[in-house]
Amino acid sequence: MRLSVIDAERCTGCQICTFACTRRLGYAGSGKTAIHIKSVGGIYTPELTLRALAAAGYNLTAEQLAETADDIYRAKFAFKLANGFDFDKLTIPQRVFETPAVVSGFDEAYMRRAIAVAANQLASPRA
Repeated sequence: MRLSVIDAERCTGCQICTFACTRRLGYAGSGKTAIHIKSVGGIYTPELTLRALAAAGYNLTAEQLAETADDIYRAKFAFKLANGFDFDKLTIPQRVFETPAVVSGFDEAYMRRAIAVAANQLASPRA
């Protein structure tokens, strides 16, 4: 049976359909799914977010929205770091390197470099 997306603009990229497909085959997860998703960012675009916020009385510019999102993201990690989170102690499950995916070919050295870049960006003041 072939499935097709009726309205791609409404897809949020949640991938629930991939889990449902795999479950039909008696498996858990999405490793054996016949549905492969390439997300283009879901439905929460900056434009739609700005419209939703405006409807709630928050009139922001795109720049203010980006700054607010950055502030929230940094606050989240500040809280995590203050409560014991440590990038250096982060473990990467082996399945990340073994599970077939749309984007693959990552090795542990690459992932460690990516984690270090993220840690440095979060530790530095906003540009």
